[in-house]
Amino acid sequence: MNVSDGASSSGSQPIIVPADVRANFGEIVDMILASESMNDDERRYWIDILPAMSPEQIAKLSDILVRERDQLAAIDAKYSKDMSTLADAKAVQQIGEERKQRSEERAQTEAQAKATEERAAEGLLDQMQNL
Repeated sequence: MNVSDGASSSGSQPIIVPADVRANFGEIVDMILASESMNDDERRYWIDILPAMSPEQIAKLSDILVRERDQLAAIDAKYSKDMSTLADAKAVQQIGEERKQRSEERAQTEAQAKATEERAAEGLLDQMQNL
């Protein structure tokens, strides 16, 4: 997207916002420039006709742009929440896998300790029988 006041981020012509339009319609100009549903030609068109629009037309355009912004923000928030939930699910899964691994290691250690104790007990029994 090209930025206002003559800066360009691509090979197309920059969007030029006249100073008087910026001064009189600054907020709606910012919304037009930020709109994701318009291409640069549409942005230029709306900026060019702002001075000729009635207050009602400007209010309707503003409402449309605010709704677009709010809907995109809601989508972004839902996506962020979904990503957070996914990250939480992965973290829970990882914790579960780590617990399972520790449990298996503990069971193996306990089995080794039990085998060692049984050998020691058999050794003691053998010693007692040889007395």
